[in-house]
Amino acid sequence: MAGKAELLQMPSLPKHRICVFGSDDEPGDEVECFFRQELAYSREPLEEHRPDRNDWRFVSICAIAHTGLVLGGVHMDVGPMNFGPLKSEKIAFVEAVRVRPEYRRAGLGTRLLTKAVEAAAALGCVHARCSVSWDNPAGIALYRKCGFALADVSEDQTAAPDKAGEYFVIRPLGP
Repeated sequence: MAGKAELLQMPSLPKHRICVFGSDDEPGDEVECFFRQELAYSREPLEEHRPDRNDWRFVSICAIAHTGLVLGGVHMDVGPMNFGPLKSEKIAFVEAVRVRPEYRRAGLGTRLLTKAVEAAAALGCVHARCSVSWDNPAGIALYRKCGFALADVSEDQTAAPDKAGEYFVIRPLGP
């Protein structure tokens, strides 16, 4: 997947390119640092007894300035659902959407999440899904703007009252 990049200039953002990195790519130190936690989780081997052990991949979509600085990115895990009515379907789980604070509100998050949805569809995913915290109105607005629906609400009984849960967010992909 590496090598797919397009050079963009958006108002209030430095010139940058959108790069797509997959499991077999080496995204470089800046991307590794930007998605350190998500990449560590995505690279962790699944239990040996799982039949889908070798079917999971990750995709990171990043906006990278000419200096190498990652302005923002989306990280997804892609693989089979393996349960319920979507058991045999490939799903994209959006693990993180991040834009550096100084580059927010310039359309970059929308551009990156849109590119992530396109990448998921190209990989054969039928749905993209994620979770977003109740106390993240900017995240909720971004997902809605990119065609996701708030499908479910879960409560965390152990969380503080002002952080009582999250929305389950889903978007069908394809025709």
